[in-house]
Amino acid sequence: MTTDAGFDAPLLVKMEEVFGVNQLSIAFLISIMAIAGAIFLPLWGAIADKVNRVRLIFIMILSLTAHNPDAPKAKSRTLPKNK
Repeated sequence: MTTDAGFDAPLLVKMEEVFGVNQLSIAFLISIMAIAGAIFLPLWGAIADKVNRVRLIFIMILSLTAHNPDAPKAKSRTLPKNK
């Protein structure tokens, strides 16, 4: 999959506490992310082989920013402050 596979495992308990969801919802979310990665990573790899990788990343960043121009300055208003 990706290089971050397994790094989210220690955060599962914290995700339950902070977001108030059950383990089934978290497992579903992580499963969907893994399935999406299995489907789209080879596709993005093939596209990156045909197009300059840096150009592809630049286009993706521009498209994400254009889709949500407030994303770079977004702040979470729902997470609790550290004590």
